[in-house]
Amino acid sequence: MKLGLMVGYWGLGMGPQEQLDVVQEAERLGFDSAWAAEAYGSDAATVLAWLAAGTTTIKLDSAIFQMPGRSPAMTAMTAATIDELSGGRMLLGIGSSGPQVAEGWHGQRFARQLQRTREYVAVVRKALTRERLEFKGELLQKGADRVGRSLQGFDIAPTVQTYVSDDRTAARNLMRPGLALYIGGMGSRKQNFYNNLVQRYGFEDAAHEVQDLYLEGKKAEAGEALPDALIDMVCLCGPRNVVRERLAAYRDAGVGTLMVTPMAFDRQERIEQLRAVAELAA
Repeated sequence: MKLGLMVGYWGLGMGPQEQLDVVQEAERLGFDSAWAAEAYGSDAATVLAWLAAGTTTIKLDSAIFQMPGRSPAMTAMTAATIDELSGGRMLLGIGSSGPQVAEGWHGQRFARQLQRTREYVAVVRKALTRERLEFKGELLQKGADRVGRSLQGFDIAPTVQTYVSDDRTAARNLMRPGLALYIGGMGSRKQNFYNNLVQRYGFEDAAHEVQDLYLEGKKAEAGEALPDALIDMVCLCGPRNVVRERLAAYRDAGVGTLMVTPMAFDRQERIEQLRAVAELAA
């Protein structure tokens, strides 16, 4: 299983040079890839171009380029440019984002996402005249068997928030604000993909409570309402032996690239977290 560094929504308390230092350290540690996200603030493309100029081997991935924010032709142009600047290290990830971003930020109607994605990908592929996206896993096997396709070359690449510490309570607490935002606030009561997912994980009551608190403006209380068991399920946090076991679980589940987001807010601490994960995953 390869390791990837999720830069996330650019910054997390650090400036551009400090963030580049962290990515350069990830490259030295043997991380396979660095991933940048976008929502309402910084765009991912500019960040990836900045990282391309300061690195030499680590792959550069968009996770994700928002489909409602770019025409498919512009996405192809941007990806091809970064790929050229980086010497062939660009991996293109695209996605529909959510209704708040699509409609509230980009002014694009959020509907028929599967059809829209198929059409979008078709245009991007025509523009590039090649396919760059890769995925893999038993989650896909039934569909592949049904249409007689091979999963050769596919890769599963989930993102997981990470903090290695002997203080398990403190490590869990670092995860609470981000999880509360997505489970409680990334969508309306009627349409929140992350809340629905947590319910499917078996935390239906907690999902409703977190959402109610968050939408009432009680963000800290929403974080506190997250069950420890849920945090442990979706994050890598706690002592080294716990994180090592969870890394093995991801590997055994068929994950090809695990994107880690160190929940540290200065350059040195983030580098220390990368080193810990690299050692535990070896």
